Amino acid sequence: MQEVKILLRFTVPCLGAVKRPRDGLGVVFCFLRTPGGQVLFPPAWWRAIVTHAARVRNIPARVIKKIEWAPAIDGSPRLWQRYIQDPSRPEGARPQYAQHEAFLPGRDIGVECILPGDLSIGTFEALMETAGKFRGISPYKPGEYGRFTVVSVQPVGRAIPQSDVIQSSEPAGGPSDGLT
Repeated sequence: MQEVKILLRFTVPCLGAVKRPRDGLGVVFCFLRTPGGQVLFPPAWWRAIVTHAARVRNIPARVIKKIEWAPAIDGSPRLWQRYIQDPSRPEGARPQYAQHEAFLPGRDIGVECILPGDLSIGTFEALMETAGKFRGISPYKPGEYGRFTVVSVQPVGRAIPQSDVIQSSEPAGGPSDGLT
């Protein structure tokens, strides 16, 4: 197993989708947040796009299911206005827009995960490239927004050989004292 930090760069805006009133701004579509304020991308979102990439690259899904994703990401979104095209509006009318928290093109985010021993960093990087090119990650209209490229995949700490992982044979309640 190997803990890694992935640095991604958006090529298409990644937009928040949770409707929240903001003082003086009306409604803003925001990202999910931790109590400490970090943006959350649930592990199921990563699993979905990487599973698709694995199918494209002919990598077994059982390997992908073993990846453990950290839900909080490193990065600070900005407010952005998404303009709405409405052909029924009269010509010359003020354009309509929706405000989103967004990671705009060129913006980097950091994501952490633990790779299983049977998935190399190189193969994982190729999977993430495929996922970013064809699916992307965005709470608002997934697949349309949130396309990205991989800047880097770096190991964090040392790899843990599978033989060093401690497997307990004791019952969940702790060691048996022989009394029943």
